[in-house]
Amino acid sequence: MSQQKIIILQQWIKDYNKLDKNDIEVKFHTLDSIIQIESDLDISKQLLYKHIKQWFILYIKSIESKNFSYDEILYEKVIEKINYLSITEKISILNYFIRILKRYYHEEKISQYQKLIKELELKCLLDNNSYFNYLLKLSTSNLLSMLITLFIMLLLFSLFWYLLQEYTSLMNICLLEFTSNNYMNYFLNMSSYIFGITSKLKLYNIFELILFITVKFVFYIYLTYFVIKEISNKMDKK
Repeated sequence: MSQQKIIILQQWIKDYNKLDKNDIEVKFHTLDSIIQIESDLDISKQLLYKHIKQWFILYIKSIESKNFSYDEILYEKVIEKINYLSITEKISILNYFIRILKRYYHEEKISQYQKLIKELELKCLLDNNSYFNYLLKLSTSNLLSMLITLFIMLLLFSLFWYLLQEYTSLMNICLLEFTSNNYMNYFLNMSSYIFGITSKLKLYNIFELILFITVKFVFYIYLTYFVIKEISNKMDKK
């Protein structure tokens, strides 16, 4: 049965290569049949990726050649094709497809494929037991994740400061009194310092200075590189 499929596949490929480049519809449907056969044959996996890339281009051209009422790029059809590939191949070929969408001025379709790429990258990291990189990628995957991560970072830095000042002699910073709750007061002091609401915290030694410069630097990098960048990307899409 496999040998018969290989013979059929070879004939399909031969016919496909003979087609005129302007025969978009014929080439598209012929290539679709080739991909269907290749997906069942391990021997042709190396060609499958290449043919799906060609299918993407023909798919866009085929849509553009049709009437207005039929010019919709169907997400399901794209997913159907990439499901024949491994997860790393899916990520790579989706990035390629995004470049095609940009080339043919279909920017409005890009966001759903970018979202899928992020999901696949997270799954790939989990499959490879790369847990730290998974958490890093997850924390910057969208604006909500970034804001949650920002809040958790504030809680952790405040807890670290609280423990150092309350249970060691390394720090003796004079806090502003925002609330009677001791830990919450540390959290509010940390938040107001990082976001520049107040600069009245009194630092008494080099360790305190280094710690607060480091904390502010970490938040500055996170806010400017990840959060503001994500907000800008969302505004550009509107």
